Amino acid sequence: MRFFCFLLTILILPSTDGEQDKTVKTAIQDNMETRDELGDVNQDGERNIADVYIIVGMIMGHITPTDHMTWAADVNQDGVVNILDVVTLVNIIFEG
Repeated sequence: MRFFCFLLTILILPSTDGEQDKTVKTAIQDNMETRDELGDVNQDGERNIADVYIIVGMIMGHITPTDHMTWAADVNQDGVVNILDVVTLVNIIFEG
């Protein structure tokens, strides 16, 4: 649990130069191949920490999501993208 809290703390810290957001957006744009899997927000075919990072960025308002990103980020399918989706995705990743 300590690791998870530490991880979220790192992910929530805003970048000072805006380069992180640009890098994430570029990575998403470069991977526009369609892959419809809940949790695979960046559509790279894997559910991993990069997807968690993007969801946290969406929640914090640092990333403006596309419709597909919003759908994929709502991992528990309750109609809202929030910390519950992050926890659900982290559990899926650790089980995987």
